[in-house]
Amino acid sequence: MKDNLSKKHHDEIHMKKRVVDPIRWSHAGIVFGIFTLLGILTALFFILSINFAGHPIPTAEILFLTLLNWYLWALLIPVIYYLAKRYPFESHRLIPSLLDNAIAFIIFIFIKILLEVLLSFFIPLPPLQDAHFFERFVIIALSPHMYMNFLVYFTLLGGIHAFNYYHKFREKELTASRLEAQLAQTQLHVLKMQLHPHFLFNTLNSISSLIYENAEAADEMIEQLSELLRYSLQNIGTQETELNHELDFVNRYLAIEQIRFSDRLIVENDIDANTLDAIVPTMILQPLVENSIRHGIARHNATGKISIHAHKNNQSLHLEIHDNGPAFSSESVQTSSSGVGLTNTQKRLEQLYGTSFSLYTSSTANGEYVVRIEIPFQTERKSEMDPRNEFRQNTSVDCR
Repeated sequence: MKDNLSKKHHDEIHMKKRVVDPIRWSHAGIVFGIFTLLGILTALFFILSINFAGHPIPTAEILFLTLLNWYLWALLIPVIYYLAKRYPFESHRLIPSLLDNAIAFIIFIFIKILLEVLLSFFIPLPPLQDAHFFERFVIIALSPHMYMNFLVYFTLLGGIHAFNYYHKFREKELTASRLEAQLAQTQLHVLKMQLHPHFLFNTLNSISSLIYENAEAADEMIEQLSELLRYSLQNIGTQETELNHELDFVNRYLAIEQIRFSDRLIVENDIDANTLDAIVPTMILQPLVENSIRHGIARHNATGKISIHAHKNNQSLHLEIHDNGPAFSSESVQTSSSGVGLTNTQKRLEQLYGTSFSLYTSSTANGEYVVRIEIPFQTERKSEMDPRNEFRQNTSVDCR
């Protein structure tokens, strides 16, 4: 585990470094390609200007000198990048920022002219051949093309600032997306944890009502409950599971309820075999089945029936829970604690699938109450794939 945490920490640092640091050696070729193009275009401009004035055209010399000047700019980009990070433009201290950048520009130009003077000792230039070091410095500093240094410097500085702001924005986006994912997982965990005490409380209530009426049945119910809790605790940190595991969990719960209701509760399953390996949210069916029992079967003395259906339709998984209990208004259910069932289910589906699900209730012609869920059909967990496929959402739930 320690090795995994170290590797994760190393990967996060490496990713952050990749996002934030905009200067890479892999970009050197692109940079020098751009500056070569700028050098050629500048040389072409000078050549056309000289030709228009009727002077002889030293084409090779002009091309060489302009390329040399632009390559010098390219080599000095790390210096400009350092100055951009050292003296950022800040809106809350605009005047000091402008002064800092003016000083940085003077320092940079001094360095650039110094390099040009040193290069002039190796490259024979007619105006500088017989001049000593200080004279060469003054001649280059007072060159009529010195204004270009101002334009190029602040153009590059602005580009670097824009590049830095873009990467900071990307870093914030990545951080926000990671925090959003962590928040979603936390919310799912909280929603799921709401269900554990809820169904446990109701089951213990059922056991307490049987202890004095039928001790043997209560003892069997406690045994079934221990198995149910063991199964539940084994999957407490899991947000998704295969449908066959979810059905096994629900059937364990229904076994407890069948002890309570004896022959008054009939359970039927209509499950398409092709859906058994489909991924569904953990404990997505149990609160809905419990809802049907508490507001359907338990409210009348006749035999109650609960049926669970699952089938695949195109790229969606359809889950249905039918019960033949009496219908109740949404208001009466919302005032009850069992309203946790549908409300919790809807929130969990929203967290897991966004808008790619549907959850709704209805009544059939033969008096059955139906809860229908439609989610993307998938056989991989959310951590391994993006669940947001094109599915419709209909959340007109009456919170029975």
